[in-house]
Amino acid sequence: MNRQQVFQEFSELAELDGIKAEKYRGLCDNAVYELEEMLKDKACADNADCGGRLSAAAAAMAFCKYTLICRDADVTGFKAGELDVKLIQKYKLAENYLEQCMKSIAPYIKDRGFVFRGVMASDM
Repeated sequence: MNRQQVFQEFSELAELDGIKAEKYRGLCDNAVYELEEMLKDKACADNADCGGRLSAAAAAMAFCKYTLICRDADVTGFKAGELDVKLIQKYKLAENYLEQCMKSIAPYIKDRGFVFRGVMASDM
């Protein structure tokens, strides 16, 4: 995964630049660490086949967390001319985008799904 690419994509998604974006670099780094822990094969992160998709997923993860931070900051939305954006809607869009990104990297990450471990029988 390319950390600079993750940060750049996050900045574009969050519509932040310069110092405002730099404030959230740690959020991007944490998303990279989180995804790296999910990988089946760590070498995949540097592989051209999946590295770009992983970077996009890390940026989406950081953006989703960013929208949660903004939502929790008592800001409900903003209006610019004809554009009226509610942060709840923005979070839902971020969540949907993250879901799509995670689907695209599904072959490269460990399955964290349901595991059936057995049945316990009792005497009646």
